[in-house]
Amino acid sequence: MPEGMFITHHLWFLYDLIYLVLAFVLVAYVLKFLPLSGFARWLAESPLRLLLLVPLTALFQAAMGEEFGPSTTVDLEPDFIKLGYYAMFFGFGALCFPYQAFHEKVGRFWPIHLMVSALVFFFALGLMDKENQSLAWMEELSWPWLRVTLLSLSSGLFVWLMTFGLIGVFRRFYSRESPKVRFVSDSAYWLYVAHLPLVQVVQLWVSEWPIPSLLKLVIVCVVTTILLLLSYRYLIRYTLVGTMLNGKRTRTKVS
Repeated sequence: MPEGMFITHHLWFLYDLIYLVLAFVLVAYVLKFLPLSGFARWLAESPLRLLLLVPLTALFQAAMGEEFGPSTTVDLEPDFIKLGYYAMFFGFGALCFPYQAFHEKVGRFWPIHLMVSALVFFFALGLMDKENQSLAWMEELSWPWLRVTLLSLSSGLFVWLMTFGLIGVFRRFYSRESPKVRFVSDSAYWLYVAHLPLVQVVQLWVSEWPIPSLLKLVIVCVVTTILLLLSYRYLIRYTLVGTMLNGKRTRTKVS
């Protein structure tokens, strides 16, 4: 990384979001003059949309190299490959949001979505395993591009299946108003902004403990989450910072 470069570490998502919102404003203005309502309705309602969404997502994924899932950058200079990847999901949501059928139907088959996404994930793990001898024939035939292609398609399919599957889960089990769920939802922004320093401190605290790494991971996640939720409840939620993050909140017996 060049000396003196300004970076914001895990806050990269915020300035990516600014870029996407600015692009959305421009595109929304242009779309006023283009008859694309039929295409938007098709995206919102047709189960065949994956035939378009997965290959397009895979193209951006393949441009990031032999990876499963998107890469990130921590400087302010736009990475147009990465922005294009996230713009797929941003634009999909913006186009589908006006259609009631989308809200009623998306995620209806969430158990199938989640089950297939798990199978795709384990298939991708096999592709990422450099020691996997069953895939050596790709290199022997000078087809290393095939591994990247399959990995990119797997990543694209996985992320869309997980998106629709999790939408279905939350519509099925969390569609009713709940003060407790609202509290956890509101706290998410604060947890994102504040988590990194605390995670590093807790990691340092448990690093020398003679226990399995998986247990250390659980401890770091649990301790960090509890401390951040408590800080949000008693130090953030009803303050100016909380209002900036989520809007003004009124105290209730539950929250």
